Amino acid sequence: MELISLISLLGLGLIQQVLAASKVVPLNFRRYRSSTVINSDIAPATLYNDFQHIYYLINITVGTPPQSMTLDLDTGSSDIWMFSPEAMESCHGSCVGAAYYSNQSSTYQPLSQDGPFDITYGDGTQVEGNYFSDVLTVGGVSVSNATMAVATDLLFWDLPGPGIMGIGYDQNEAADRPYPGLLNDMVNQGLINTRAFSLWLNDREASTGTILFGGYDTDKYTGELTTLDNQQTTTGTYSQFEVAWTSLTLSNSTTSICISPSNFSEQTLLDSGTSLSIIPTDMYNSLAEYFGAYVDNTTGLQLVNCDLGQGSLDFGFGGSSSPLVSVPFSELAFPAYYQNTSTPQPVMLSDGTQACSFGLLPAEGLGFYVLGDTFLRSAYVVFDLDDHVIGIAQSNFNSTSSNVVEIHAGNQPFGTAVASATGTEIGRTSTGDELPVNDRNATSAVIASTSLRSHTAVTSEVTASLSRSTYETIRSATVSSASSTPSSGASVPKAAGHLLVSTLGAAAAAAAHAVGFWNLVDRVV
Repeated sequence: MELISLISLLGLGLIQQVLAASKVVPLNFRRYRSSTVINSDIAPATLYNDFQHIYYLINITVGTPPQSMTLDLDTGSSDIWMFSPEAMESCHGSCVGAAYYSNQSSTYQPLSQDGPFDITYGDGTQVEGNYFSDVLTVGGVSVSNATMAVATDLLFWDLPGPGIMGIGYDQNEAADRPYPGLLNDMVNQGLINTRAFSLWLNDREASTGTILFGGYDTDKYTGELTTLDNQQTTTGTYSQFEVAWTSLTLSNSTTSICISPSNFSEQTLLDSGTSLSIIPTDMYNSLAEYFGAYVDNTTGLQLVNCDLGQGSLDFGFGGSSSPLVSVPFSELAFPAYYQNTSTPQPVMLSDGTQACSFGLLPAEGLGFYVLGDTFLRSAYVVFDLDDHVIGIAQSNFNSTSSNVVEIHAGNQPFGTAVASATGTEIGRTSTGDELPVNDRNATSAVIASTSLRSHTAVTSEVTASLSRSTYETIRSATVSSASSTPSSGASVPKAAGHLLVSTLGAAAAAAAHAVGFWNLVDRVV
């Protein structure tokens, strides 16, 4: 019988058992007040939100006997990789956690047909290594002969986990040719029905959330789960999770103002591996003015008052019958820290209160948009790689119940509504309605001089705690520049090469660099 593999982000504990396949199974969450009976097995694991609300980490084991490690969960890439002991020893960044010892696993098999493992990121970070296969266990479910990579050499690594768990399309892998990824393996080994998973990150203050392989949880969202078409690339293939983003409205207690143009429809990436959200520059400028966001010229930090008031940004998808995901203002600001000591030090404003980082960035010069964790925490999302659709609904924050439904292959296998639209050209001249200045943030605060650190220290330390972009892979190739006005239908770039920080505008580059923003790099097609 098919198995739904449940990864439960539980701050207070894990699901207690993996139960027999042929039985009706009660799910017992120590965090939840109730349990649910479903006709399938459930396999628990753990995904954590780090203390500064940035990285979503998952515990897995690899090999025989199992070696435990913690990886960064990423919907924007497709390779699963981890540190070797050599990479750990030579690491020049923030390298913590366990390494994978291939010589200690009896089920380890080297792979050469996929070519060398080679990923380069936009800030110059490069990871090199080799592909291999081994047993991968996640949530008590073991996947045999899973293809992974082990890093043997890397140049500057500044994330808390020693590796990445990419769960995107096979076409987005770094190998010379696509190989069957984790979802394929789980289907082929009878563990799930279809290559699909759902994601519930919960709110900014939550240390845990839920990801389900092969299913979705109707108690983790409110309203309808609307099915959207996954947008194709310019070559007519599917390699990433992109939807048609069709509206953006600011709502507060006194007004509701649409700040997107009437003809707005943009192909936009949904990515758990991007901490912030990258939006059109004109929209960003309006919102930055409204919230009083500014880039401190000394540190380069993009700061706002931590109290942004009451209200929400409402994101629409799929045209006139567009489903909305409302992102509370509180989800757009998170405490800013210096990281140059063993204990993170808060960035302080001149009035003695702690500063917050702003959860949005302008797309100036990039040519594509990304809705990252500052959006995804407010959404419940189902990613279906077989039917090339994405289900989206409003997140039910801090839900204490569960009702898991298996996803079966077929036409519209989940969801209760369908919205259709196509993302179009990026780079418009029209704008939406003008926003008033938010009285709460009309005066930009100035960072206290006693809190200033050197720019180098801020950049290297804040990278680890504030932001990083999508992990997307490229072959080693000549760097190519990015056009600030992409052609019609432009999406996240595909060609070899990567985008440079210099392609951003000055203000955007300063903000991006200061929060450790790594420009999205091209995928291998």
